[in-house]
Order: sequence, then C-alpha cells, then structure tokens
Amino acid sequence: MSSTCDINTFLHYAYDPSSERSMPAPIPTVLNNLNSRRNQKKNLVNEGINSFRNGIRNKLENTTSNTHVVPLSGGLDSRAILAVLVDEVGLQNVETITYGTKNSFDRRIGTRVSNKVGVSNHVINLHPEETNWNIDKLLEIAKKSGQAIPILDSIVHEKIAEVIPDDATVWSGFMGGELSGSHLPSDTFSEWEGACAEFARSQAFSPELTASNYDPTDPLPDSPIISADKINYFEQLDFVIRQQALIKNSILQYEDVVTPFLAQPWLQYILNVPDHCRNDRLLFKNIFTKYYPEIFSLPTTANFNRPLYWPELVAKGYTGFEIIKAKLSRSVGIYEPDPLISQFPFGHAFRQDWEITKVAYELLQSVQEREVIPGKDPISIWNEHQRGSDNTDLLKSLIQVEINIRAGNVIKY
Repeated sequence: MSSTCDINTFLHYAYDPSSERSMPAPIPTVLNNLNSRRNQKKNLVNEGINSFRNGIRNKLENTTSNTHVVPLSGGLDSRAILAVLVDEVGLQNVETITYGTKNSFDRRIGTRVSNKVGVSNHVINLHPEETNWNIDKLLEIAKKSGQAIPILDSIVHEKIAEVIPDDATVWSGFMGGELSGSHLPSDTFSEWEGACAEFARSQAFSPELTASNYDPTDPLPDSPIISADKINYFEQLDFVIRQQALIKNSILQYEDVVTPFLAQPWLQYILNVPDHCRNDRLLFKNIFTKYYPEIFSLPTTANFNRPLYWPELVAKGYTGFEIIKAKLSRSVGIYEPDPLISQFPFGHAFRQDWEITKVAYELLQSVQEREVIPGKDPISIWNEHQRGSDNTDLLKSLIQVEINIRAGNVIKY
C-alpha cells in the first residue's frame, strides 16, 4: 500500500497515521467472535502457556526453514518467543541477534538472555560512526516503504536484515506487548473524540514544527473501528494506527518474518481475558515467570532494566544512577552513551565530525531551501543544537521530511 502524507501530519507523528485503517489480521475476526470476557479462572496461566505454544506450533507448520532467528531486545516479547521456540525446535536451530549502542540496556540484557539460553548470538553495534550513512541509502529505504516513515530509525532494521541468513525464518515480537496490555489506558474513554485527542497527544513527535492551525486528530478515523465492548477506543487506535502504520512498516522488513503473537490460539486467549488481567501485562508476566523462571528472572527493560520481582522504585533508582553516571562522563569529555538509547545516539552524533553529521547538514540545507515549514529555520535549529540545546527530535523530523519528500511520500505544502 502506497500513500502520500501531509507535511504537518508527518512533523507531528513522524509517520503517516492515515495510511492504515484496519487492524492486523486476524484480530478483527477474533474480536467479532468474542462473547463476554471470562472471569478469572484458576487455570488461566496454564491455559495461556498452552495457547502460546500452540500458536508457535501453528506458525512452524507454515515454515520450511530449519534456521530460526529471534532479534532479541531487553523486553519480554522476544524473550517469550525464544523460550518456547527453543523448546519446539531445539537449541541448535535457533539463533539470536542482539543490538544497540555499547552500553545500552537492550543490548546488554538481550545478550545476557541469549547467553543464559545457550543459543548462538550475533551482536550488532549500533554506533553512528560504524554505520554507512549516505543519502542514497536513506532514499532507497524510503522508496521501498512507499509510505512516510521515520527513516533514520529504520536503518537499525536494515542492519539487522544484513546479518540474517538467506534461508532463515525471522520471529518478531510484533503486537506482543500491546495485545497483553502494555498500552492499556487508565482512561478507556467513552467518546471516540476523547480517545483520538489523547492518542494524538501521546504520539506527538515534533508538534513545535507544525502550523498553528494544524489539528493532529484530522488524519485519524472519524468513527470507531469496532464496538467498544470488544476493545476500548484507545487500543483500537493503537492497534490500527501505531502498530500498522508505524511499527509494522518500520520493523517488518525481513523476507520471511513470523509474528507468533498474531497466531489464532494466542489471540483467542489473550483478547478474551478481563482487562484487569491485562493491566501492566500482569497475566503475561505470570505465565512466563511460572514456566520459564530462569530467563524471566533476568533484568528486563519492562521494569526499568531490573528483574520483574524488583520493586519499581528500587529499579528506577538503580537505572537513574547509571544514567547520571553516563551524563557525568560526558560532562568531562568522556563519551558514554545514554544506556536508555538502544538505537543510535543521534543527539550526540549530530555534534560530531562523522559521516552522519555531514549527511544530516546537507539534508537540512535542502529542506531550508524548500521553505516548506513557514517560520522555522532548520539551520538555526541545527546551530542551537551545536551550542548545547537538545533539538534531536526536531532535527530528525526535518531530515526525515526531506528524505520523504524526495521519495514522494510527503506532500511539500
């Protein structure tokens, strides 16, 4: 599907929310066939692991490869896939890929999980100085997508794709967290308009660059996708807009990719449990800590980079200490990446004499010459960043606007 995005919409969201209007298959079918949500049962955890295992088995029936690759982050979804997949096909047939900057939590935790399981692991160092940045490559990614997407972040998945064997099947955690309740809102909104307003607010990337009369709810659907008694309005927007238009188009770029959280057995199970079981992913965590305690007792980005059993405040304190330590190192001229940044540290990179810096400045000059953002001076925003202001998101938006304009994905005016 190809679409062209209004420039103000792209500046606000950093993707095109109007490019998708349907939920990932087969979610609508499952939701339409639900009756009433079941009450808590004693065997809900056992039923959950069986549903997920059956989902993995269903997906395996449709794969022919003997090599299975799991891109492994510091979160819980890829960890769950890895655990069950190893049970089903054996250690020798599973590989992992961990990625991030040298000190990032995602890379450190993902590597630790992989080592604990005992599978072969490939580590990708996401450092801007070690990545081939050029405008032709960025333009190639944008044209291949056919939609306005955050091109700079998509480079990560291009690097992952480069190390995946040609005959391998890639297992993605797409929709895992969302289905199990990671984005379950505290206010489920009784009115569609309220859900749209909150969604637009939560998805704002660089609203400072948009026109003063721009309404970010304009590109959102005019009415609900499905009845609110099936799934709340905010999650409808998340499933349809964010997951389909942003996440799917940014990360599902591999030749042979499997999405086990969208397998029918798991969907029928997880979408039929009461919301209090999905809140903070409670049921999901209970399932996998019971059946895979060794790897689910390891640190996770789902609890501020500490084990799930750590109290939240304590976990926050330890993570805060690591962040402060990295900042102090940078303040005395020793570069230490922020451990929360799992991908490229663009803010730092834009201030260095690296290839990405030259590419970024050339693209900013180009977007300035177009005069497509009235009242905004891209080069002044760049210069403020060089003097110490944090204009990272603004600069990324401007750079990505230029690439998407050249690719035909964004309307200039």
